[in-house]
Amino acid sequence: PGQLELLLEQAVTAKLGGEVQQVIQAAFNTPGVPQGSDRDDLLLLGQRLEWVLQMVGQPESGSAAPRSTLNAWLDETARESAQAIRSKLSALVPMLVDQPGWRLAGAEEVCRLVGEWLRNEAALLEDDVRQRLTGVREIYLKALTLLRDLESMSRGGRYHAVARDANRYLQAYFVQRYELLRREAVAGLLKTLASFGVDESRDLRTIRERIEAVRNRIGRTKHGSQQSLLGPETTVLPPGCPDLESAVEALRTQVSPELLAELEQRLQQRLLRSHRSMFEFFLDAERDCRDTAHLLLEEAREFFESCLPQANVAEILLSNSSWEAPTAGDLLREAYQLAEPALRGSGNELVVLGVPDSEAGRRLADEAVAVLGRNDLCTVPCGAEEVLFHREVQSVQPGDLPVLGKAGHLAYQELCDSPGMTPHSRADVEWLTINTMTTQVVMTGLPPHLLPASPR
Repeated sequence: PGQLELLLEQAVTAKLGGEVQQVIQAAFNTPGVPQGSDRDDLLLLGQRLEWVLQMVGQPESGSAAPRSTLNAWLDETARESAQAIRSKLSALVPMLVDQPGWRLAGAEEVCRLVGEWLRNEAALLEDDVRQRLTGVREIYLKALTLLRDLESMSRGGRYHAVARDANRYLQAYFVQRYELLRREAVAGLLKTLASFGVDESRDLRTIRERIEAVRNRIGRTKHGSQQSLLGPETTVLPPGCPDLESAVEALRTQVSPELLAELEQRLQQRLLRSHRSMFEFFLDAERDCRDTAHLLLEEAREFFESCLPQANVAEILLSNSSWEAPTAGDLLREAYQLAEPALRGSGNELVVLGVPDSEAGRRLADEAVAVLGRNDLCTVPCGAEEVLFHREVQSVQPGDLPVLGKAGHLAYQELCDSPGMTPHSRADVEWLTINTMTTQVVMTGLPPHLLPASPR
């Protein structure tokens, strides 16, 4: 409040062309009683009273009464200052959300504390103004009483003393009334600013809800055994980690606070590629929490892969010597069985095993040949984090496939008869019918000029 009063004081000084105290001294700079007739003395004091009321007004002016000059200047400056300060306070919230160590919780706490402080300070100033008003009113009434007494007094020593007192009370009233107006303006300014935190807190609550949605989405990310687009998957955990939670705890021991701070900055930079601040990012109503969760997970994965020791799944599988954990042979046999094609024909089977391109990977491939008894196993290198089985039955004729039942054929016919629908995975290909394809296979031995025209 003291700084705000100083701000208002500077604005009034600029409009007056000098400091308020200097203006007051110049207006009341009459040592002793003015020279001249009694009427001249009363006229001068009357002019000063009129000037005082024009500048600071009466102690209690109604709402319909015209405002004094200084009151209008102070209110105008207070409004402009409130708008500027309110804008800065609003800009503070996104800055806090982006600032490490503050973030969302810090911004919420700042909104709460600043709003409470502004309301409390405004209430204290209003109480102070009400208490000061009584003293200001008494000084004003005392000045009016002395001026009335002068009208009925004859010139003399008593007259001069009363004139000096009236002049002094008018000056004192100006000073205290101006101070009262200034504090009233500051109180009004603080009450205007006290609305800070209402809209911001609502936005922060929205951000918290969306962050919680992203957090829940990340927490629902599937781990362990699951069905992916490539088939069944099984997560391989580090030695000594019976479940995912213990694996996470083992990872945390390798992550220092400095590394976490670096990750925090990297995630923030990733979010700020499309928005000016994280405040705007999470307020974006079009932003899907699933996309945000995927973005954060991918960024975190890339970060940890670049700074933590690379894990080799082949080494992990070969190092499982605990009697409680399945051996590498057991896991390979299980993965091989899960990769068996659901539909089989009479063709030859191609089995491909992808292992890490390392010594451990090659040893794991030898283990698979021994466990499965398949010397025709084709081994190919893949990433250090995967062991992949691919089983494919080749040269399968449609007639060799088992009958899928009337329900499947009916569903196929319904899709074929539905406008705009196709039973095939590729809608941009003109597929051949079974009859046409069989005819082409049978007639491949004929001369080209005797073959039927290819379907369009």
